[in-house]
Amino acid sequence: VFYFYKELIKLRKNSPYQEIIVDGKYQPLLESDPNLIAYLREKEGERLLLAANFKNKEVEINLDYQVEEIILSNYPEFDYRALKAKMLDYQLSPFETILLKVK
Repeated sequence: VFYFYKELIKLRKNSPYQEIIVDGKYQPLLESDPNLIAYLREKEGERLLLAANFKNKEVEINLDYQVEEIILSNYPEFDYRALKAKMLDYQLSPFETILLKVK
């Protein structure tokens, strides 16, 4: 998790996503689960979605967004192709965090 946030800070400082991360409108998602953080940042039609599982077991997330690009994940075995092929209906592994560009 620490590595993920170090990489997220780098993206905030210098990346094509800098403006969305810094200035994008913040919209919380999936607020009913206290062990899950999910939010959307949007600016000028571009959207980034962050989802973080703070439980020691898998959590299913169902969101109505199509994945365009997987930007960051703290799981090396993350299945990029399966996630890009469908809408965001995904099992977050224990303590997994992902940052996605979505439409």
